[in-house]
Amino acid sequence: MDHLSQLMQHFSVKAGVFYTGTLCGISRFDDPAISTGHLHLLKRGGLTIIDAHNTHHQFDKPILVFIPRPSAHSLHPYGLPASKLPATLPGEAISTELVCATVDYGAGTDNLFTTALPSLMAVSLDQASPLSAIVEQLFSEAFSQSAGKKLIIDRLCEILLILLIRQSIEQKTLDEGMLAGLSHPKLAKVLELIHNEPEKTYSMTQLASEAAMSRTVFMASFKSIVGTTPGDYQMRWRVELAQSLLKKGKNLAYVAEAVGYSNRSGFARAFRKVTGVSPTSWLAEQ
Repeated sequence: MDHLSQLMQHFSVKAGVFYTGTLCGISRFDDPAISTGHLHLLKRGGLTIIDAHNTHHQFDKPILVFIPRPSAHSLHPYGLPASKLPATLPGEAISTELVCATVDYGAGTDNLFTTALPSLMAVSLDQASPLSAIVEQLFSEAFSQSAGKKLIIDRLCEILLILLIRQSIEQKTLDEGMLAGLSHPKLAKVLELIHNEPEKTYSMTQLASEAAMSRTVFMASFKSIVGTTPGDYQMRWRVELAQSLLKKGKNLAYVAEAVGYSNRSGFARAFRKVTGVSPTSWLAEQ
């Protein structure tokens, strides 16, 4: 399996569309209980998104906005000036039409995937965009009354997310984190090794050899690009994999062995170091 497919499965990325239609007033997402990211797709009209830092992001063309982590923000419709109106509708106001979805991750939003992304990503959905064909189909389904449309638009949103992340990796637009590492020609091999074989423990010398670097250059490069040390990265990857397994009902002994720990006490220490709580306490909170 390729590394991006593996990541999307590992983090159980799921989209759930909760609104399709016209934005008539201000819509706020500031409930502290919210534990998901958000995806907003503007079909037509004008939209201002005000983020948690009170930064105003204004859009007047079709756009995909991905907010990967829980973050307070609000949506505001705004009228377009006459120069922006379609020729077919001279002088007529354009309503703001959009599709909104939550983005959920199986083991929670504080993970290697979400922390590798900026707080807000905005991608144009013009005809030249590689996402345009999927978006056109999504809007067609979303604003129809066809049977099964909810399942279809949820899956199409997930496809858009995959394409967005693929594009970010291929275009090397991410500066730091796991996804930036996967776009690096040498570090990608190391990350894929850690991801594919979490039960194995590799020395720094082995990992440096895999990256075709000296030990010193490898450790410095990994920390600079991925944002943490190789050892800490492997520990966090193991713990996040363990969280997914625990939520699937696997017992502690099985999970500990599956992620590379020979005993439960060593696993519990690593789990607490990453999450701040024991595996059983974490599971009880889910």
